[in-house]
Amino acid sequence: MRVVMFIVALLLTAAIINAQPVITEVNSPQVGDIAIYVIDTLPDTSFKPITGPNVRWFINSIKTHDIDTIEYVDIATTGYDTSAVVASCDYAIKIGSQYLFVKKVRGSVNAEVGMAIGGIDPQTGEPTLAIATDPDTLALFPITYGDFFVDTGVYQTTRDTVILGSTQQILITITIIHIDSVNGYGMIYFPTGDSLSVLRIKNFRRLLIQATLGGIPIYNYAMNMLDANFITDGANYRYAVASVTFDLNKPDSVKAISTLKEFAGVPSGVEKASSMPVVSIIKSHKGIEVFTDGSEMTFELVSSEGKIIARSFGSYTVFSPPSEGLYILKATTKEGRKRAFKIDW
Repeated sequence: MRVVMFIVALLLTAAIINAQPVITEVNSPQVGDIAIYVIDTLPDTSFKPITGPNVRWFINSIKTHDIDTIEYVDIATTGYDTSAVVASCDYAIKIGSQYLFVKKVRGSVNAEVGMAIGGIDPQTGEPTLAIATDPDTLALFPITYGDFFVDTGVYQTTRDTVILGSTQQILITITIIHIDSVNGYGMIYFPTGDSLSVLRIKNFRRLLIQATLGGIPIYNYAMNMLDANFITDGANYRYAVASVTFDLNKPDSVKAISTLKEFAGVPSGVEKASSMPVVSIIKSHKGIEVFTDGSEMTFELVSSEGKIIARSFGSYTVFSPPSEGLYILKATTKEGRKRAFKIDW
């Protein structure tokens, strides 16, 4: 059921850079898209998952403990297209052997709706399809800072079982309750030095699976997940560029961080491999002293409001901040590779 948990994070994308983003249906995923995420299950404890307007989030390092690959595929390639419900959908989201079939609703209301879930039955080893009796609204557009959205999707399928020589049907019901709160926007900074304007969307998910035989429950399973997804815009970003999973027992404790590594085989710019020159920063009586390994770079000292305080080029420079506070030092190589540093002065 992991496929269901990723849905809102993967469907959304913002529409304005360097301002409060607005998520619209224009940048919905396209058939043929592939998104690969690197997952760090022992994340840097310096990451602060704060909320609110004009926030700056810093992911200082990412280690690869796991990788998730999400594909957006044509319905006809899934093997489930003989179902009329599936055939009415626009695309499927594939993770491993699991599919979520999505229908685009356009008109007075613009939304992405989950209509069916396909996968391999762990008991029989055979493909199975759960049809939505209550379609799951995955995304309702437009989405802006301050929005709050609650929805429940219900999917059902059956499985034959033999009891005392008689074939009977087990009804399996999958219920997904999700609560989405758009509770932040600002800039997110990555270890590569890249930065993006993003919306922060808090996602709470509750997955319930129940099996009944003759109306009597014979199996119950429940799982909760709490995360925050950071969504940006642009032709190259139809996905969440970063996602943070929280410990449910400690809502402010980050359990894992994942970042977008590449889409359709192209490095995302968030996780691209690049050999940046070594940059050292010293706070002294002179000010903020910046050294490199001898490589010449362009440096910009930027205020927490985004205003450029000073700019310099070379392998050594000194900046004199006008007052105490938080500053961002941006370093750019001649080839255009970038890195950013947070400095408390």
